[in-house]
Amino acid sequence: MTDEKKLALERVKILLREAEDVFSHSPQRSHHYVQQARRIAMKVRLKLPRTLRRQFCKHCLHYLKPGVNARVRTRNKMLVVYCHHCKRFQRFVLG
Repeated sequence: MTDEKKLALERVKILLREAEDVFSHSPQRSHHYVQQARRIAMKVRLKLPRTLRRQFCKHCLHYLKPGVNARVRTRNKMLVVYCHHCKRFQRFVLG
């Protein structure tokens, strides 16, 4: 991994951590942080780690907080995350 990608990954991690901290009192700012993080990752063609990818909706780029604006279920050996904002879902294989 190049230095540019390492720096971008650190910035993305910081932005997503900030999105989590700010979500309780300012959801709009948290969604903005997610959009910035995604823009940084795309600019350097960085593939985000699985843990970071699952923190936001890939359709509307909103930060997902299970129980608040997202529903998380298991079904047929899949993890299904439903976004309340765009009414779409993502499926991830378990195991």
